[in-house]
Amino acid sequence: MATVTNYTTLKDAITEETDGRAVASSLDRYIQSAEGDIRAFLYRNPVSPMRARETISIDGEYVAAPASLVRPIAVEATVGTKTVYIDYVSPENLSKMQGKDTGATSPYAFTRVGNELRFYPVPETTYSAVLHFYQVIAPLNDSNTSNWLLEDFPNVYQAGALYYAYRDMPDIEKAGLMKGVFEEALQLVLNLYPDHDDEVSLAVDPDMIAGRLSWSTW
Repeated sequence: MATVTNYTTLKDAITEETDGRAVASSLDRYIQSAEGDIRAFLYRNPVSPMRARETISIDGEYVAAPASLVRPIAVEATVGTKTVYIDYVSPENLSKMQGKDTGATSPYAFTRVGNELRFYPVPETTYSAVLHFYQVIAPLNDSNTSNWLLEDFPNVYQAGALYYAYRDMPDIEKAGLMKGVFEEALQLVLNLYPDHDDEVSLAVDPDMIAGRLSWSTW
């Protein structure tokens, strides 16, 4: 069995595992199909290797989000001489904050709206900040030959691509087998990473803004 270390050896492993029955011109498609499932799974269940940081400027109510953003975590902003955390809340909860007279002059909550980040209250000046977020897994191709998942869990890509290869033949029995292996491999990735106990808070803590916002009126 070929050792999977990059995009090329992944295609070699698919060819070898299927005894050459996988159509060579379709190998890219099999991997891309598996990657689509992988992305959907990790979008719902982000894990620590997906964490990233990016410098942003909060210069208005809306700020462009990174193209690779999957899920925001928090924003670390410089306000005067202090570093403060701006917590992520749902769009619904941010809307409920509108019109509340909190006396705050800098944002203390934000959400995601499409391809933008929305801050509340609207900043009166520009703040330098760092966005902490989960980013999408980098797609594999002939130019980008590896990513953290292929390096650490090559069996995930291999099982997923084999599932699509066998389904395409079709070899229903082996496709069903590899589908199960693929799903188990994805779940193992999730199980090997701890809960998000080392992160900055993921939602506004009512105690943090007590006295600024009357939660009982929501």
